[in-house]
Amino acid sequence: MTHLAGGAARLPPLWLLIAVTAVGPASLHIILPSLPRIAVDFASDYGSAQLALTAYLAAMAPAQLVYGPLSDRFGRRPLLLLGMLAYLAGSVLCVASWSLEALIAGRIVQAFGGCAGMVLSRAIVRDVHDRERSAGLIAHITMAMSLAPMVAPAMGGWLEVWVGWRYGFVVLSVAGAVALACAWALLDETNHRRIPIDPRAMAGHYRLLLRSPAFVGYALGTSFATASWYAFTAGAPYLLVDAMGLPPNAYGTWVLIVMGGYTIGNLLASHVSARLGVEQMVLLGLAVAAAGTAALVAWTATAALTPLALFLPMALTTVGHGLGQPNGVAGAISVHPHIAGAASGLLGFMQMTISAATTLLLGHVQAPTALPTVAVVTVAVALSAAGFVLAARAPRRGDPS
Repeated sequence: MTHLAGGAARLPPLWLLIAVTAVGPASLHIILPSLPRIAVDFASDYGSAQLALTAYLAAMAPAQLVYGPLSDRFGRRPLLLLGMLAYLAGSVLCVASWSLEALIAGRIVQAFGGCAGMVLSRAIVRDVHDRERSAGLIAHITMAMSLAPMVAPAMGGWLEVWVGWRYGFVVLSVAGAVALACAWALLDETNHRRIPIDPRAMAGHYRLLLRSPAFVGYALGTSFATASWYAFTAGAPYLLVDAMGLPPNAYGTWVLIVMGGYTIGNLLASHVSARLGVEQMVLLGLAVAAAGTAALVAWTATAALTPLALFLPMALTTVGHGLGQPNGVAGAISVHPHIAGAASGLLGFMQMTISAATTLLLGHVQAPTALPTVAVVTVAVALSAAGFVLAARAPRRGDPS
């Protein structure tokens, strides 16, 4: 059932919502195989070049908090158009970047703009469809967020080999321009119930969530699981290119194994979560992720450094994350269902902030061995487990409400 008001207003095309959603995660990952080359081109070190990843994550964090409330007040369409315009401007700045600082500035603008589609596409679907129909459509949008990081590194690696890393941003600029033009021409406003912004109420919601041990536990569990993945993606290109002497496109090929692991975990979670429940699925995910991380530590510590030693154990770790993270998210936004939107925004903010801090830390301890990357991944997985244990032990009726 649809409930789009406004007379002759059109339903938003699903392909357009998928497109504006995909540009954000694609832009995040397309640069990863090129980080070693970017460091060389700007006469910098790998840790500094890695800020192009850290800055993107850091910019996404506040964007998670502001797009939703602003679109409730001013409408989805203007916020999405402004976001896509900012994304295009940031992408063009990355193409023309004359220094590492200019590239990082472009990445910040690109990330803040690209986050608009990720946040607003789901709200647009919910504006015009009932809950049951929305679930299926949002699943297609979420799939775009999963597939884009699988394709983008391979594309970025091959573009660097063929024509140079800047052409990855040329592709993103063209994609952003096309998405902006299509959104301008085809997307009508879907939010016809404007809600005034109440900063005091929003602050109260965030205080309530942060006082809840269950929410904090689930949020930390999912955030550090996410951080372990971004720590790996930050360190692996350096190890492949600088330590093993492989070409940049090698990362885009090998990372498909790890992405496939997460996809397998997600598929399994979609089939068995309803039967086992959130807590059991989180524990199962933790067990699998811990086994993968233990194998990563053992293999890289006792054998020669090879792509298989890095990516195969990490694939098992991401199977565990795929099993546990969706249930951790469901647990977090279900602690106080009446403020699920605030919980979702705060959770996204924590995920991006912690991931940015983790990649920044790795940039300062990077070395031509697997030790720093493996150590940071291991600590992140351990802290994820600690967060989920906190959530499991939290009283279900003792949280403030």
